[in-house]
Amino acid sequence: MLGPTRSRLALSWLLTLSVLLGATLARAHGSAPEPQQILVPSDRPEQIILVTNFGLLFSEDAGKTWLFSCERGLSMYAGPYLLGARPSNRLFAMTSGAGLIYSDDDSCSWQAAGGTLTHVMPFAFSVDPSNSKRVYAIGAPREDLRAGDSIYISDDGGLTFGEPVFKAPVGNALLTVLVAPSEPSTLFATMLSTPENHPILLRSHDSGAHWEWLADLAASLGANPFELLAIDPFDATKIYVRILGPFAEALAMSEDGGLSFVQSVSVPGTLTAFLKLASGTLLIAGTAGTSALGYRFNDHAQSFEPWQGVPHIQALAERSGRLYAATDNFLDGFAVAVSDDEGAHFSSFAGFEQVRAVKSCAVELCAERCSYYAGVGLWPESACAADSAPPDAGVPATNPSLAEPSGQAGSHTGAAGGGACSLFDAGLSAAPAGGLLLLASMFCWRRWVQR
Repeated sequence: MLGPTRSRLALSWLLTLSVLLGATLARAHGSAPEPQQILVPSDRPEQIILVTNFGLLFSEDAGKTWLFSCERGLSMYAGPYLLGARPSNRLFAMTSGAGLIYSDDDSCSWQAAGGTLTHVMPFAFSVDPSNSKRVYAIGAPREDLRAGDSIYISDDGGLTFGEPVFKAPVGNALLTVLVAPSEPSTLFATMLSTPENHPILLRSHDSGAHWEWLADLAASLGANPFELLAIDPFDATKIYVRILGPFAEALAMSEDGGLSFVQSVSVPGTLTAFLKLASGTLLIAGTAGTSALGYRFNDHAQSFEPWQGVPHIQALAERSGRLYAATDNFLDGFAVAVSDDEGAHFSSFAGFEQVRAVKSCAVELCAERCSYYAGVGLWPESACAADSAPPDAGVPATNPSLAEPSGQAGSHTGAAGGGACSLFDAGLSAAPAGGLLLLASMFCWRRWVQR
């Protein structure tokens, strides 16, 4: 997931302004309804989860029909979302109000992480692909966001977090943290050191207990913030990052464990998706204005080649050799596309019009929003009838969200990050109105640029 983070930051600031100025919040967060992520649990071959900017869409029949689960309660304005490893498939997300949240019943109910994270504004998080109980979060104290960013660890699947294991120097920004799948005790984190604006890569060899400043990457990446996209599942020395430049975003790759990076592809806009397929082929998608861009790299190519005919891809996922792409429902005419030849050809797979019901556990809470989207033609009005929702497949009969997670949690390849700029959640509500707006705008702009 690459796209939602920056838009969520801008959204949080707009939400604050709407509260202070008495504005009315538009539907779908003030923008057109759009997909943002696609999740395909490896042990649930019929389930597909489409993350949008107005809630979650679930398919339990391999994409034939879809169920709507609106944002509500703790999950309002949540994003990004990550799946824990099977068999629990715990669903994680991040919000400005509740912080890090999780669900064990496919979004029917949500719980907020406890421990030290109760008092922390999270900016990014990731889950360990080999250990269901290990979750990592980056954030700053809510009572003073300028006190500095820190890394926190949960050993109980995100229920509680301990004291910080690493504190960045005040004024430096921690951006992302990721586990090396082939060496779960090895982690990397990205940081922007100020005031010189040097991109710094951090590393831990003991599951996050201790950290070292591995490399100053100004020579490789310039004076730009950068985010971890992925670490090769079989080789921890191969690392992929996204460079957030002032006018373009670029992919950079390292083959020496992060000591240096080589920039590969630059997108004159936003780099929206990255995926390394099981075959080893690398796929990159981006947008420049309303134009869709794509690049691919495989063993036969000496460099990235244009990926012709791609839709407006917002996210990519692969399961059992099938490639799934979350696309722009309005520009492309569909919300999900699929390919069985590694993206050489895409076919329309699903659109918002295929929503047939609200998830049965959320019929009452989501009825009004369902009717709104039906009214603007997103899906049929019949989808919002209370008796149309089938029983939710794969959801436990009782809510285990307060119990220990079973199995392994944390299967996600890519950067996990997010942010929030709510003035009240940031602990700045006691400031005068003018100062309040100024402090919030400064903080949000800092995070927005860095994301």
